[in-house]
Amino acid sequence: VSEAIERVGSMGASALVVACGGSVCGVIGVADTLRESAPAMVDALRNGHREREVEMLTGDNVHAAAAMAAQAGIEQVSAGLLPEDKLDRIGTLQDAGKQVAMVGDGINDAPALAKADLGITMGAAASDTALEVADVALLSDSLEKLPEFFHLADRAMNIVRENISIAIGVKVLVFVLVALGMAGMGAAVFADTGVALIVVLNGMRLMRSSALRW
Repeated sequence: VSEAIERVGSMGASALVVACGGSVCGVIGVADTLRESAPAMVDALRNGHREREVEMLTGDNVHAAAAMAAQAGIEQVSAGLLPEDKLDRIGTLQDAGKQVAMVGDGINDAPALAKADLGITMGAAASDTALEVADVALLSDSLEKLPEFFHLADRAMNIVRENISIAIGVKVLVFVLVALGMAGMGAAVFADTGVALIVVLNGMRLMRSSALRW
């Protein structure tokens, strides 16, 4: 029986021992099924516009976690973790100077979600506690939405930088032209109202692209 339990565990499954009349009559292995989109999602996160390290934090046993991580293409795995262990791991990564995004949907993930620099919960079935403490809630079970979220966030920050540059640049230019006597009231109005319209229209590009992607 011990050998059967060990063999089931080495296959990445949790062992259930079945007893009949006080004697062991079998061992059943139960394992999670990896979503087909998981390997592509992990690869997109790791090798996207910005390189990221991906690590699995799980309360499952070491063998099950290693098997699942291998299928998903995740090299770094921390298994057999209690909620406080996940919290400590997040703290260790932060102490090493890394910005940490934690993805989880259960009550056990809530402390780590709250401590991470960015807490993300996924799926309409996420626990109320996870939804309460997470910074971002993606109300979809599709794993493809996670890399798209980071892509959308990067694009949003790029547009913010563009708008700041446009606003400051135009205002400085108009200020110089007015000081040199080369511009009048019309240029001042453009530097104020006109620039405001420009940055709004530039920001709307993000709404259009996100609507097509989502």
